Amino acid sequence: MQRTGRIVGLVIFVCACVQLATAQDRSEIHKRLAEVAQHVKQAKDPAVKRSLLDDTFRQLTDVVDHASEGPLATASDQAALKSLAKNIQDKRDELNGKNGFQRVEDSRLNNFADYSIQDLEQADQWIYISTGTIILIVLLILLLRA
Repeated sequence: MQRTGRIVGLVIFVCACVQLATAQDRSEIHKRLAEVAQHVKQAKDPAVKRSLLDDTFRQLTDVVDHASEGPLATASDQAALKSLAKNIQDKRDELNGKNGFQRVEDSRLNNFADYSIQDLEQADQWIYISTGTIILIVLLILLLRA
């Protein structure tokens, strides 16, 4: 009986650690996205703002593509990552006025950065991505920033 209690306690502890790790990984992603919005707001030249956002969207797309091809990505991870990649690409297309989107005006770049970053932080797709895949995404983002 005592052994069963220890096993149940250990399982609960491991589940709590996994949840904590996932929350920290998601907060790391959110932190990186917030830094981008801050850099865009600090830039004076609209071309620099646009370039910062375009580079970020391109890097995020690359990260998501690599994560979806990774060995940890389940079928549901791949579907969520595909949806997330489309969301990111739509924002990049809107920024640059491609694929039927009207180009974001220079005077609206700060607002667009805030909107895009908030939308990506709140994206439903993050809910469906497994812990291992989120950890891989965070590692890839950190490697690209280094």
